[in-house]
Amino acid sequence: MFIFALGGSTFGMAEETIPFYTLLIPLMVSVGLDAIVAVATILVGSGLGVLYSTINPFATGIASEMAGISMADGIVVRLVFFVVTYIIGATYVSRYANKVLDDKRKSYMYEQMDEQKERFTVNNQMTELTAKRRNVLILFGLTFLIMLLSLIPWSDLNANWTLFEDIHAWLISIPVLGNIIGQSSLPLGHWYLIEITMLFFFMSVIVAIFYGIEESHYVEAFVIGAKDLFDVALIVAVARGIQVIMNDGQITATILHWGELALADLPKGLFIVLMYLFYIPMTFLIPSTSGLAAATMGIMGPLGDFAGVEPHLVVTAYQAASGVVNLVTPTFGVIVGALAISKIEMTTWWKFMAKLVAIIVLVSIIILVFSAYLV
Repeated sequence: MFIFALGGSTFGMAEETIPFYTLLIPLMVSVGLDAIVAVATILVGSGLGVLYSTINPFATGIASEMAGISMADGIVVRLVFFVVTYIIGATYVSRYANKVLDDKRKSYMYEQMDEQKERFTVNNQMTELTAKRRNVLILFGLTFLIMLLSLIPWSDLNANWTLFEDIHAWLISIPVLGNIIGQSSLPLGHWYLIEITMLFFFMSVIVAIFYGIEESHYVEAFVIGAKDLFDVALIVAVARGIQVIMNDGQITATILHWGELALADLPKGLFIVLMYLFYIPMTFLIPSTSGLAAATMGIMGPLGDFAGVEPHLVVTAYQAASGVVNLVTPTFGVIVGALAISKIEMTTWWKFMAKLVAIIVLVSIIILVFSAYLV
């Protein structure tokens, strides 16, 4: 049985994944598995997607911007990371699921499995997939397709991949239509947070109109969704303010000077390992990937120059450490929420994840060291 959800996304693990647990847990339990398999299928999948996401605007994008590089820098290394860790994660979850199917006593929740069967019953009342709902799902999928196409820096990867730039130039040259689109608009491949925000807001309005959602209900749902992002926005804003104070007060320059003296003579491999280890406790303190990137990458990114390490490897080390810690840290709301829904104790989750985390950490260090000397 090869069971694993490719949950890696450009945005990472968000509270929007929680409804999937309420759907998947009853299905897993009904076929003889435990809730750990259901949670791991989503949580490990999405966690590994964040771990080495290639075009994540909130992790890769913000960190790359703070380090002064393009999001395309290091994309090959992160792709290698993603493939390797995905295979490891898929194999790990699948082997555990097979062991539970063969012998329920191998489950970390063996004593609670009967209780789970009673608690998580499959709801046979399936919502009808009408033509309107199917079309809304198509619009939803189209939105994410456009987002993915817009975030991949095509011309940075290959100077000849200018299709979207050519289409954009043609569209804005058309009278009236060009003014509606705007001369300052960007082609796909150059979009960032502002353009993505515009895309999702516009498509949410289109879906609401298409499905016939009342205006009051749409506004209420919009406000609830915005409230969930307020804490992240506040962290990023405060972190940016700290960085401005540090830059204007020459604090950053002083730290960089000390870093140059301490790291200039370090081997590349040792430097990137220390950078990786640095971000493990930092992630525990700042579990938000965007907040952590905004708070630290302005300083840590340039330090790589002193040891001859490319800045994109510093970004990758930050992502790797942040992603693996967020798989198990109790300071990350998604972990706590998922375990609460599935009635899994934190210590039980740690027992299940211990070997996987150890493997991911070891593999990450090995690939980072090799990349430091090969890139």
